[in-house]
Amino acid sequence: MGHGLLCHGLGKPPPVEAIVDIIINRASDGSIILLHDGRNTSIGAPRDNTVSALKDVMPLLEENGFEAVTIDRLYKNPKPLL
Repeated sequence: MGHGLLCHGLGKPPPVEAIVDIIINRASDGSIILLHDGRNTSIGAPRDNTVSALKDVMPLLEENGFEAVTIDRLYKNPKPLL
């Protein structure tokens, strides 16, 4: 299964293109993609780039043969899925 971690501080969020590229380039069978929505915008964590990136990421992952599933399905299925 793929493992990886990408974090960024509470400063300026990464651009949409960077978020998309990182997810697409690191995704592998069994990857879990966790995106923080920055719901507490009062501390400088806007969510616009994350939301925009997700709109681009999902179709690209599907084009590459990945399938979005719940975590419980991921771990009950003998063949890892995204």
